[in-house]
Amino acid sequence: MRSPALFYGAIVIAIIGIALGVYYLMGGIWHPILPAAHPKAVYSVHRFYAAAAFVVAVICIIGAVVARPRKA
Repeated sequence: MRSPALFYGAIVIAIIGIALGVYYLMGGIWHPILPAAHPKAVYSVHRFYAAAAFVVAVICIIGAVVARPRKA
Protein backbone atom coordinates (compact mmCIF):
# COMPACT_ATOMS: atom_id res chain seq x y z
CA MET A 1 0.00 0.00 0.00
CA ARG A 2 1.44 3.33 -1.07
CA SER A 3 0.47 6.18 1.15
CA PRO A 4 1.49 9.84 0.71
CA ALA A 5 1.45 10.31 4.49
CA LEU A 6 3.89 7.42 4.96
CA PHE A 7 6.10 8.79 2.19
CA TYR A 8 6.29 12.31 3.60
CA GLY A 9 6.58 11.05 7.18
CA ALA A 10 9.56 8.89 6.22
CA ILE A 11 11.21 11.87 4.54
CA VAL A 12 10.72 14.06 7.61
CA ILE A 13 12.14 11.40 9.94
CA ALA A 14 15.09 10.88 7.56
CA ILE A 15 15.87 14.61 7.60
CA ILE A 16 15.69 14.64 11.40
CA GLY A 17 17.97 11.57 11.52
CA ILE A 18 20.56 13.22 9.28
CA ALA A 19 20.43 16.41 11.36
CA LEU A 20 20.88 14.45 14.60
CA GLY A 21 23.75 12.47 13.10
CA VAL A 22 25.59 15.65 12.14
CA TYR A 23 24.77 17.16 15.55
CA TYR A 24 26.29 14.22 17.43
CA LEU A 25 29.45 14.37 15.32
CA MET A 26 30.12 17.95 16.43
CA GLY A 27 32.43 18.17 19.40
CA GLY A 28 32.30 20.92 21.97
CA ILE A 29 28.52 21.29 21.79
CA TRP A 30 26.26 20.36 24.67
CA HIS A 31 24.28 17.19 23.89
CA PRO A 32 21.35 17.34 26.34
CA ILE A 33 19.69 14.10 25.20
CA LEU A 34 22.50 11.84 26.36
CA PRO A 35 22.66 10.61 29.93
CA ALA A 36 26.24 10.82 31.07
CA ALA A 37 27.98 9.99 34.31
CA HIS A 38 30.80 12.38 33.50
CA PRO A 39 30.03 16.06 32.78
CA LYS A 40 32.60 16.29 29.96
CA ALA A 41 30.94 13.41 28.12
CA VAL A 42 28.01 15.59 27.06
CA TYR A 43 30.45 17.87 25.17
CA SER A 44 32.35 15.15 23.27
CA VAL A 45 31.76 13.52 19.89
CA HIS A 46 29.36 10.56 20.03
CA ARG A 47 30.05 8.34 17.03
CA PHE A 48 27.71 5.54 18.16
CA TYR A 49 24.68 7.84 18.42
CA ALA A 50 25.60 9.55 15.15
CA ALA A 51 25.83 6.19 13.37
CA ALA A 52 22.49 5.12 14.86
CA ALA A 53 20.85 8.34 13.63
CA PHE A 54 22.31 7.83 10.14
CA VAL A 55 21.05 4.22 10.08
CA VAL A 56 17.55 5.41 10.97
CA ALA A 57 17.80 7.99 8.18
CA VAL A 58 18.83 5.36 5.62
CA ILE A 59 16.00 3.04 6.68
CA CYS A 60 13.53 5.91 6.34
CA ILE A 61 14.88 6.84 2.91
CA ILE A 62 14.45 3.24 1.75
CA GLY A 63 10.93 3.25 3.21
CA ALA A 64 10.14 6.50 1.40
CA VAL A 65 11.31 5.04 -1.90
CA VAL A 66 9.14 1.97 -1.40
CA ALA A 67 6.09 3.98 -0.23
CA ARG A 68 6.29 6.81 -2.77
CA PRO A 69 2.94 7.64 -4.32
CA ARG A 70 2.27 6.54 -7.88
CA LYS A 71 2.06 9.10 -10.63
CA ALA A 72 -1.46 9.89 -11.75
